[in-house]
Amino acid sequence: EFLVDSGNQLTAGQIELQDASLFKPLNGRQPFILGGSSLWMRFDASIASPAARWRLAIPMPTLDEATMYYRGPSGQWVVQRAGDHLPRSVWSQRGRYPVFDLAADTGQAVRYYIQVRQLRMPYSVPPQILSDAEYIESRQNEQMLLGIYFGFVAVMVALAAFNAASCRDAAFALLALQMLLF
Repeated sequence: EFLVDSGNQLTAGQIELQDASLFKPLNGRQPFILGGSSLWMRFDASIASPAARWRLAIPMPTLDEATMYYRGPSGQWVVQRAGDHLPRSVWSQRGRYPVFDLAADTGQAVRYYIQVRQLRMPYSVPPQILSDAEYIESRQNEQMLLGIYFGFVAVMVALAAFNAASCRDAAFALLALQMLLF
């Protein structure tokens, strides 16, 4: 479910008290043009096994700011933050995109609130709930694909530089420079 805070002024406590009828169902990759607004999403989840660790990921590396709130066992807010507009030292988990730990309370439902702020472009990435194993596997796959991509670019730059030197052709040197810069 979601709610758009057009004034970007509501706190998690105020969102918690909002009438349920104000929240609308979230339909997949529905685009939100937020500008100066906040998108609030909420969901309930319970963890059945204490051995399992679950995470919520928002796989959008260019996300300005995301904050997840939930009530801890003593009723206080647990807050986790991440996003491009925050220093990495503030992120709950460092990475390419925001990732948050779900509560470790087993057997009881916990209500989560996610606040998303995105100024530059529309937001349309639904959050994903992943087990620890799924999260680690997805991170390994991302790193492997990034390694393949940058390895390919490095080989192409080396080939262009070699051709520039052996053929004494400035076009190959410009190609190598262009690939390095972009």
